[in-house]
Amino acid sequence: MSTPSTPTSLATYLEGIQALHESGRYRTALNAIATALEHYPKSDALLLWEAIATNAIGETDKAIALVKPLATSGDFETRQQARYLSQIWSAPSLQRHDEWQVNMTSFNDRLGTSRSAYVTSTAAGSSTATKTQSSATVPEDAPPSERPRSFWITLFVTGTFALAACNILLYTLRSR
Repeated sequence: MSTPSTPTSLATYLEGIQALHESGRYRTALNAIATALEHYPKSDALLLWEAIATNAIGETDKAIALVKPLATSGDFETRQQARYLSQIWSAPSLQRHDEWQVNMTSFNDRLGTSRSAYVTSTAAGSSTATKTQSSATVPEDAPPSERPRSFWITLFVTGTFALAACNILLYTLRSR
């Protein structure tokens, strides 16, 4: 016959639950809370964490129902937190007007052609790649694979001249 294991302290349970919640493992936190509630069924702190984790998984109505009874808790801090969370979760969501939204155009739209079409035509070696490359304006923040070959040639030549200028300057300074 095995002896029943001594239950873990409430503080240990709470630390573990908080760590699970902070790492985004809300369902695992709920399972840990259920286990802890078997040993500490009247713990307001565990019930508060249960409401918080329930809200975190998207069940706000259930979380509000769990936190409402805690608003009359004997512990001042728990009572205050429960009222605060209940007010936040019960607040109406704000409506956003369309003029407040920023519409982002797709990167492909800015290029004038899709990247896959460009890559496919380049790989095939067709003259379409050259036409697409020259007709589309490539933004400055484009990834390196999207920039035309002339950009890289210009970059290389500029770098070479800069390196030569630095060498000449160093040679001049050393000769003095």
